Parts: sequence; structure tokens; C-alpha cells
Amino acid sequence: MNNGISYNAFFAIYILYFILCWAISAFRRSNKSKKSIGIVLLMILLLSILMYFKPNDLKDSMEYERIWKLSEGIQLSNLRLGARYQNIEVLFVLYMKFLSALGLSFRGFCALTAFFIYALSLIGIKLIIANNDDDYSKDDSLIWLIYCAYFGLHYGAIAIRAGLGMALGLLAIGLHVKTRRYILPVFVVLLSSLMHSTCLVFLVVLLVYRFIPRLKKNTYEVLLVIMMAALLIGVGGYLFSTLSQFMRLILNQLGIFGFSYYFVSYDVNVGLKDWFFLLVFGGFIILSPFDKMEFDKLRFIVLLGLVVLTLLYPVRSINRLYDEFLIFSIPFIAASLGSVGIKNQKQLICSFLSFILLVPQIYMCY
Repeated sequence: MNNGISYNAFFAIYILYFILCWAISAFRRSNKSKKSIGIVLLMILLLSILMYFKPNDLKDSMEYERIWKLSEGIQLSNLRLGARYQNIEVLFVLYMKFLSALGLSFRGFCALTAFFIYALSLIGIKLIIANNDDDYSKDDSLIWLIYCAYFGLHYGAIAIRAGLGMALGLLAIGLHVKTRRYILPVFVVLLSSLMHSTCLVFLVVLLVYRFIPRLKKNTYEVLLVIMMAALLIGVGGYLFSTLSQFMRLILNQLGIFGFSYYFVSYDVNVGLKDWFFLLVFGGFIILSPFDKMEFDKLRFIVLLGLVVLTLLYPVRSINRLYDEFLIFSIPFIAASLGSVGIKNQKQLICSFLSFILLVPQIYMCY
């Protein structure tokens, strides 16, 4: 494998790419254009090509390349679905082996996987909002901008197992919203969990769509204040210190090994990142249009992600778990544009999103 482009050049190109996405979303005259989805698909293709050239020393790249080389000689009889190989879910290793057998290089695998992640994520989100009557939440370029701001780099270039699992999870929820059935969505969620075991949490999301009633805005405000107080006094740290060993034992007994990693090492000190995500995504919930019932379930799902953050913040790698909830904020973040009655509102809010979401993503990935 060649070294790809330089580390700094990769991030600089991604920022320039994001600026292009911002320009397309902020200055396109109509969000109803038939060309909208075509433009977004072209942007997905361009970003996937960038992932082909990602630097060798990008986080996790060398480890995935090592597994890629090992997968070529793996005997299928030695693998058991649901188990792990070299700490990687077996289904993902089989996926690698299949693409390798097709003659793809490792860089081809990176690009194609990124394309699958981005395309499946967009399809899932579009299915979730298919019945919405809000034009902004259906704006393909705006949805893609928000996705790229926080999720696009991390889950398309670094945490690709989690990214592929998350994309399948979104697809599962979209299928449920579209069909109101459970068998196929549950199957897709189980498939996503075989790509990355934390994606089992999408079963919780299915339960939210089945059982959770509508909550008023002041209820969310009270709950967010309680979570801020809990984070301030470090409730999650006390709780985690007490229960971590017990939770790890229970998960191991159940054969859910993917979650066990989160309870091995932890830091009870509340970080700036914890406050950032609680305040920002909590703010997105409060600013979302509460007069639109189609966002009720999405708001509650994002709230669950913030509960996970508040209680499990001592695990510094827990972001992959709560991100699987926070990604459902994309439609109502987009819809919030419609509630801002000022001149050039789209340009202003898109600029705000550029700062408030892109900067921490670059910081965490860099």
C-alpha cells in the first residue's frame, strides 16, 4: 500500500470539500430541485475518492490494512459468525475477504466502504423523513452538509466498522418508518451489530418508535437541566466506578463482547467535550420545531444519546455509542432552518453549523 497523500493535506482537502458542500447548500435557490439528489450523489462519490487517498498514518488505517492482508489467507471453517478475529467482528473480516477475492486493493476497499457508508446513511435518513411535510428536513444537500460536519470524516475514514454498522442501523430504522413492520428492520439491525457490536442499540431505537409517547418542550428542558446538573456533580463517574465490573461481567456472560471494552479503563473527570455535546445537541433539541410531530421520536432518540453521554462519559471511547443516537438529530437540525425568520437565514445557519460541528470533528480525528 502506498502512503497516500500527506496527513495535513488530507484534512485540508476535507475542509475545502466541506466548504464546497456548504456553498452548494447555502446558495442553491431551491431545495426541491430534481437535480438535488444527483448533486449529493456526486459529492458522495468525490468524498469516497478522497478516502482512497487517505494517509497511511491516519488512525486505525494500519490496523485495518493488517487485517486486510490476513483476511486473504483465512479459512472460512475457522470463523464463527458473531465471534471476533483479531478483535474485529467476523462479518467485517468476511466482507474484507470477499472484496479482496474480487481483486480490490486495500485502498479500493477503503473507497468502496466509504461509499457504502455514505450512500446507506443517506438512504436511511431519507426513508426516516419520507413522510415529513417539512421542506428543509428533505433538503438533500443540507442533510449531507450536516452529516459531513460531524459524522462524515470520522465514520468514513477512521471508525469504518462503526460507520458501516451505523449506516445499516439507519437503513433499518428507515425501513421500519416506511413499512411499519419489524421483521426486516430487526434483521438489518442484527446484521449491523455483526459489523460493529455496539449497533445493537438500534433495537432500542425501534422500541422508541413503538412505545415512546410525545413529550412537550418544557419536559425536554427539565430533563436537560437535570442532565447538566448530573454532569456538573459527576454522577456518571460515581455510578460507573461502582458498576463497571458488574456490567462487564454481565455482558461477558451474555456473549456481548463488543461492549466489554468500554468498561476496562475509564476517566471520571468530566471533559470539555462532554459539556460541548450535551449543550450543543441539547440546544438542537430545544430549537427544533415542536409543532411538527414527525420529529417527536427523533428528539427522544437524541435525548437517549445525551443520557448515555451523561452516565457513561468516563469511557472516553463511548462517543461511538452515543453517536448512534445523535445521528438522528440531522433531520430536525435541518428543519430548524425553517424556524429562523431572518434575512439570509440559510447562509447564516449553515455557517454556524460549519463552526459548531466541523471543528470538534477535525479536532477529534486529527
